[in-house]
Amino acid sequence: MSEPLPAGVDEGPAEGPGEGTGEGPCLAAIRSRDMVIAQDLDADDRWTSWSQRVRGAGVHGVLSVPLDIDERVIGGLTLYAAQPQTFTPDVQLTTLLVAEHAGPLLAAVLDRGRLAGLAAELADALSSGEAVNRAIGIVMAQRGCGAEDALDVLRQASTRLRVPLTEVADRLVTAIASRSG
Repeated sequence: MSEPLPAGVDEGPAEGPGEGTGEGPCLAAIRSRDMVIAQDLDADDRWTSWSQRVRGAGVHGVLSVPLDIDERVIGGLTLYAAQPQTFTPDVQLTTLLVAEHAGPLLAAVLDRGRLAGLAAELADALSSGEAVNRAIGIVMAQRGCGAEDALDVLRQASTRLRVPLTEVADRLVTAIASRSG
């Protein structure tokens, strides 16, 4: 059964009085890229200020494993125990397996976010490309020139006005549409 994390267990950098110590088993697991276990914090002399604070919050054992995505450690999975000697070999193995599976799941979530961003960028680029193509057609009709010459005209306008080509194209298409509407 899981319970809320006791106050004062955070290992992160201090943001105020009594917050974070910059030491602890999770940070040690991240740094070493290996499982870190303290079966009995009363008998463990690592992370003295952190251990003292968490023992006061009722934590007497801790197990931390790093979480990897593509060979990069991105965080840690930490279990806290209210009693010493809680982390049996089965619990240790299960924690390692959970961490091994969590990494690829987190990577998939991050990839999904990246793919959504790429899809939005692609849609934006396609709509911008559509405006550029329309603007090329307008310049071709107005000047009686080919597509490459029309694109050169738009590029020159973009350079002179110091605005992106897509903005020049959008302005031209909008101006023509407002005249014919």
